[in-house]
Amino acid sequence: MRNVVLMGPPGSGKGTQASRLSESFGLEHVSTGEILRAAVRGHSELGLKVESILAAGELVPDDLMMVLIRETLATVSVGGAGWLLDGFPRTKPQAEGLVEVLEDLGIEAPTVVEIVVPDEEIVERLSGRLTCDKASHVTAKGDAKEGDPCPECDGALYIRADDTPETVRNRLNVFRAKTEPAKAELARNWPVVQVNGLGRPADVTQRIAGVLEAEH
Repeated sequence: MRNVVLMGPPGSGKGTQASRLSESFGLEHVSTGEILRAAVRGHSELGLKVESILAAGELVPDDLMMVLIRETLATVSVGGAGWLLDGFPRTKPQAEGLVEVLEDLGIEAPTVVEIVVPDEEIVERLSGRLTCDKASHVTAKGDAKEGDPCPECDGALYIRADDTPETVRNRLNVFRAKTEPAKAELARNWPVVQVNGLGRPADVTQRIAGVLEAEH
């Protein structure tokens, strides 16, 4: 079994790499966003709690998130090739909880991969993109302009309010303030491998794949 925790700031290409790597290695792509959506769709008592929290525009608390993560990993770890955890952990308590969950469930320790991209590159990437208002597809500004139809669906392209250069820099500061303690906690228990996130997505995928193959 090959288990992976993929970390990286917004704009690092983490979502793209998670999809590519999950497909290449036959891993279950465990996305926190999808976990929350699935909980809401399930209409369980837990799902109703999640729905009310999200409807209020609040963050799901760490203890509730850990219950969802435990349930998900316990399921996907049975008989599968492994999983790739995308978007989690984001805080030190979540990192501590993840270590405890894997130990409790007897799940093989993951390879932790951090995609590293300089801040100014991320600012350029995020402030240079247009987002589809229907399905969140992303298009480079040079390939279209605000108000154009999305090339992937029938939505319209717009510039997100949080994609201005100033806002992106602030998002990076907030992200690092929360995730650096999480990364440090994971590093106390498992090796954290940094991978250069610059260049073509295919090249980044190849670098990460090399790490996973060497670690397995």
